[in-house]
Amino acid sequence: MSKCYMCVIYIKENGKINVLKIPKTIKYMKKLVEGDIEIKRYEKVLIVYNINQDDSNLKTNNISESLKLKGNIIIVGNDEKIGDIRSLTRKEIAKYINNFLNKNNIKEREE
Repeated sequence: MSKCYMCVIYIKENGKINVLKIPKTIKYMKKLVEGDIEIKRYEKVLIVYNINQDDSNLKTNNISESLKLKGNIIIVGNDEKIGDIRSLTRKEIAKYINNFLNKNNIKEREE
């Protein structure tokens, strides 16, 4: 895969789950979360979400007991060596989908 693209798990606030291949840009991540982004470390991956968690128009996206975030969420890989985001591995995709989500809602596609 090109370094310009990455595979991510995209969870819409309505609970729909997608595995996407997206451009590795802040601009595109802002588009998916519908606003400015904040990044939070979770285990060995990063959670990208809308920074405006006080917005009453955003619905809570309960992906786990410890992660109660509002709005659309993107799960990306964490390249700790260079301090950057990266594509999720197949193993990470399987792990986090199994940990957080209902397998019946998964739809793979390319944006």
